[in-house]
Amino acid sequence: MVTEVLDGDSFKIANKTTIRLASLDAPEAGEENPVIKDY
Repeated sequence: MVTEVLDGDSFKIANKTTIRLASLDAPEAGEENPVIKDY
């Protein structure tokens, strides 16, 4: 469940994990998996 959208490709889910999706024009576009960070 998304609880907060941070910007176009980042959002927070219910457990407060922030997920950033690697967009096609991002430096990390070569990565297969989204970048998931715990804050």
